[in-house]
Amino acid sequence: MLSALARHGGDFSSYISQVDTRFNNMLAAIGQNSKTLQLLENTMIENDENIRKQYQKGEELFAAQMLESHQIRHELEKLQISTAELAAGKLPPILIPPHILAKSTHCTKNSNLIATTTIRNV
Repeated sequence: MLSALARHGGDFSSYISQVDTRFNNMLAAIGQNSKTLQLLENTMIENDENIRKQYQKGEELFAAQMLESHQIRHELEKLQISTAELAAGKLPPILIPPHILAKSTHCTKNSNLIATTTIRNV
């Protein structure tokens, strides 16, 4: 401290002025660092929230895709069974739904009955 005071020509006020300037510069730099760290912290918190939201959206999308995949698999299994039934000479319900088949059968029976009655009457 004495050597620093000697460099200022023994002028204590000049020495204190320079120390004060250095302390002010140091405090300004600490303040700037603090603001930078706060900005970094806020950015990290915001990024963390965004990552969590994106992860949740990804999970929801994955769950929806899994459900759709299971539904497609189920429909393909039904189609496979129906194809096997068709190859075995059966009429699978996936190709012609039961209510349509029943209606067609009913109409066919009525047509046959009308045709048979008409032929007998002739």
